[in-house]
Amino acid sequence: MREMIFMPGSGGNPLLMKVFEAFEQRDIRWSTLPYPFSRGELKHSIDLLVAQTDLGDAQQTLMDLGFLPETAAGSRANRCFLAYISAADEWIRLRLVSQLGFGALEALGAEAVTDLLTRRHKTHKAAELDPADAFPIVLLHCLFENVSVGHEDVTRLQELAASARPEDLHAQTMERIDSDAEKVRALVSSAQSGDRVTLERLIKDLRTQAESRRPAGELAGPLQTLARSLRSALLHGRGLTVALLAPDGAGKSSVASALTDTLPVPVRVVYMGRARTSNRGRRQSVASGLVRQWRRHLTARYHRFRGRIVLFDRYTYDALLPPRNPNPARVARRWVFAHAVPAPDLVILLDAPAELMFQRKDEHPREFLEQRRRDYLELKSRLPEMVVVDASQSLEDVRRDVTHAIWTAYSQEHGKRAAHVPSPAAQGH
Repeated sequence: MREMIFMPGSGGNPLLMKVFEAFEQRDIRWSTLPYPFSRGELKHSIDLLVAQTDLGDAQQTLMDLGFLPETAAGSRANRCFLAYISAADEWIRLRLVSQLGFGALEALGAEAVTDLLTRRHKTHKAAELDPADAFPIVLLHCLFENVSVGHEDVTRLQELAASARPEDLHAQTMERIDSDAEKVRALVSSAQSGDRVTLERLIKDLRTQAESRRPAGELAGPLQTLARSLRSALLHGRGLTVALLAPDGAGKSSVASALTDTLPVPVRVVYMGRARTSNRGRRQSVASGLVRQWRRHLTARYHRFRGRIVLFDRYTYDALLPPRNPNPARVARRWVFAHAVPAPDLVILLDAPAELMFQRKDEHPREFLEQRRRDYLELKSRLPEMVVVDASQSLEDVRRDVTHAIWTAYSQEHGKRAAHVPSPAAQGH
């Protein structure tokens, strides 16, 4: 039998290799799963099947290597972990799976997973399931997780069918798929020959058959998703709020857009700038402005509770900047706005020369932009935790620096909370 190594997205990543080596050193029973976890997302995004009794050790191993529990995803049996490698600007997401569930079919529990891991094949790089076990798992993944059967699925099924002993392949597929022998033979035959048309037809038939067996009264999908989200938020903590400060033209909107596209967790952008008002109705504008800011802040807190990263475009700290025409009433109003809502988790100042900001956005004179730049930099004395990023770099370099600052704050915030997360055994696994 030829050696097969399937590590979707691993690419020989050094940190992943450290994870695999640490699992072996700590006698953790594990294996890569034979299908891609999240297509089209992260380059390094992998499912690892782990024995239920080893789940706590595996979780601790990942945190020892710098991974953090992902607050916006996962369940008690399937937990996601994130790590960011600043030097390479790469994210890694690993999901530890102790139960295999596919759609309406009953999940493979601890005993079945242990049997799978007993028959796994270990190589110098990783561990993988026996081809006869992997074939029906890939088939079930196609059956319930994919909208259609792609070329990658057909190729993978064909490789597994060619590598497994025919008698083992038929036996394991019969056990997992719960279908008649004739249909199983047709599935195996179409996989061996790479007949995509027949595979798609048979999988469609099996999908309809399995859905018809869904138990009555089963919790609906949206309710299951809500329950998982609430449990994840309560157990694993929260997201992060980040205030982006800068004069006009420094690139706040561009950076926020780039982060939304590249961060591996959901991102929400909340505008916290104050609306300009005329002198008429000034008292009313202060009250309505405070209500507006609190409404935005509460929206951000909701997203943070759901495990998302909230990017504030401006913040109430802008009111700490010196007013153009100071008078006691204006100074008092600005003080009220500056302290209107609680502090964010992280404050980032995008610092750029006035000339560059003027070239990007010529709404204000160069002299005003230079003065505003100095005013923002002086906020460092009042906000010592503020991170200053050189915004004169390329957008890609600015994004990388801001990403590093966010990951550092995220690690500090959630590293503390992760230490208080109950072990899988304590949660009733």
